[in-house]
Amino acid sequence: MRKDTISFVTLYPRGTNVELAKDVGQIPYALGKYKDIDSSLACCFVEQDGANKSVLEGLSFHKLKTVLKSPSISGLVFLLKNSKSIDWLNIYHCGRRAYYWTKVYKFLNPQGKVYLKLDLDFMSCDMFDSNEKERKLFKKVTGAIDLVSVESQAVLDRIQK
Repeated sequence: MRKDTISFVTLYPRGTNVELAKDVGQIPYALGKYKDIDSSLACCFVEQDGANKSVLEGLSFHKLKTVLKSPSISGLVFLLKNSKSIDWLNIYHCGRRAYYWTKVYKFLNPQGKVYLKLDLDFMSCDMFDSNEKERKLFKKVTGAIDLVSVESQAVLDRIQK
């Protein structure tokens, strides 16, 4: 990672080549290609030989080792080793994993920022509406994050209740 620019890492351990064409790969790709940002994707399963070459030219990877067959633990190990060199950590989905990763990252890098892309659909909104435990977790996670994005105004309206 270059020290003269912002470091942005998308942590998505279960990522495969399919994610390169989705937001998981496209956000770090676009930041690296069109902005002066040192962006990368940290994942376990992307095979660089079979991936889209135009994306590979604009996106660097951190190949994560799968630890105990757990994406959560694999991501945690990555953060323990790399948090201090990451300015912006991009994670997906609101849950315990996002909370623990955020807490570890912020402990190791107090100046670091976390961007949570909720990737939330209406069924997930229903779960947060109907389950008090999940709703409390949602508030706890989003309260620890610096930047949160949602996919639509309708989802935003529901989660702001």
